[in-house]
Amino acid sequence: SVAVRMAIAMRGELNELKKDWVLRGHSIDFGVGIADGFATAGVIGFDEFQQYSVIGTVTNVAARLSKIGDQGQILVPQRFLATIANEFKTEAIQETSVKGIQKATTIYNIIE
Repeated sequence: SVAVRMAIAMRGELNELKKDWVLRGHSIDFGVGIADGFATAGVIGFDEFQQYSVIGTVTNVAARLSKIGDQGQILVPQRFLATIANEFKTEAIQETSVKGIQKATTIYNIIE
C-alpha cells in the first residue's frame, strides 16, 4: 500500500528530526490512521467561501485512528489488513469501538 509506505517513510524522517528537537527541549511526535473505503471529494462551500475537501465515513475513521495513535504509531482497522496482505509487520494493539465502524474492531499498529 502506497499510504502505508508513505507513513513509514514519514515516521522515519520524523524520528531523525526528533533527535535534534529533543536536544532543544521540545517534544514532538505523531500518529497516523489509515482506512480504506469510499469518500466524496470536491469543492464544498458557497460563493464567498469554498474549499476542496474529502468527506465520508472512511475519512472519519482514519482521523479517529490518528487521534488514538501516538509515538509514531500507524494504525489501521482489522478490515484494512486484507488490502496489505502480509506485506508489513503488524501488531494488534486493542479492540475498540471507533465511531464510523459499526462493531468493535481490533486496531493494528504497523511496525515495519
